[in-house]
Amino acid sequence: MAVEVLCSKIYESVADIKKQAERLDFLREDARKLHRYIKRVEAVVSDLQPYYIQQASHVAAHTSDTNSDTYAQPSDNGISTAAQVLAGLHGVQAVLSELQEVLQAACSKGKLSTFLQADELLHHFQSAISDLSSAVASLPCSPALLGSAHQETAENIDSLRAALHSARFELPGQHAEQLQQYRSACDGLVAPLERLEASSKGILQQAWGHSTLSRDEFAAAVADLQTEVRLLQQQQQQEDLQQPPSSSALTASRSLNG
Repeated sequence: MAVEVLCSKIYESVADIKKQAERLDFLREDARKLHRYIKRVEAVVSDLQPYYIQQASHVAAHTSDTNSDTYAQPSDNGISTAAQVLAGLHGVQAVLSELQEVLQAACSKGKLSTFLQADELLHHFQSAISDLSSAVASLPCSPALLGSAHQETAENIDSLRAALHSARFELPGQHAEQLQQYRSACDGLVAPLERLEASSKGILQQAWGHSTLSRDEFAAAVADLQTEVRLLQQQQQQEDLQQPPSSSALTASRSLNG
């Protein structure tokens, strides 16, 4: 029963990851690529599921039928294989569950946040592929388990492992360069912002009586500053209108008037 439950959870996670992948703004193609790899993992699990169920049932039958005259203790090898099956499937499901959480968090953000954190998201993709590669490698798939008539399944597993091992997720050069420039600019603002914060605390202490503001106080402070900016803009516009035209402007006007 545990094998069926785990396989069902894996299939549900794969379907959900596909939905989340289509919701991404800037990395949709990378997410689709990721889903294609995961879909191949799902296919392998689906191929192996009948053999895993059979193996688990075989072990369960031997361990539960203790009152039977024909009872035979299952071999250590059989129990070990069943444990490996469950551990491998748990490993695959754990990777997919974590990936679901990563994608859901990414899809809940806006376009700008997604763009600025794109390299971090691709790093999660790469880590997930690496972890899936390890999880798939731990799935039992020996000829003794699958039988000689199922060479194709074993070949599919080998092909999947090679594909997962070689999979790469990287940002386009322009996107990576833009992020590097942006982050460098942000790093350059750290020291000035720290000085601004320190001086602002002193101003807030004098104006409000304390150095931190509540939400309402912050909104009032922003509105106060916005009003001041508008007044300064209006004053500047009035001063510009009151200034006499420059000599160069007068010369140009006379030339036009002949």
